[in-house]
Amino acid sequence: MASTIYDEIFETNYNYIISVIQKNEMFGYLQSDGKELVTPIYEEAFDVFDFALEPLEDVN
Repeated sequence: MASTIYDEIFETNYNYIISVIQKNEMFGYLQSDGKELVTPIYEEAFDVFDFALEPLEDVN
């Protein structure tokens, strides 16, 4: 399957989100239940993630 610009956007943003989550875990920003990060950059990452998915949803 050929790579599209959407694939590249998705991969770039996915890698960014993973790095944000890893940094948050490293610095202990996970809450005790392990499900929610308390730092604002986590929310920002998922805003970027949602933006990356929008073109994919339009295509499908």
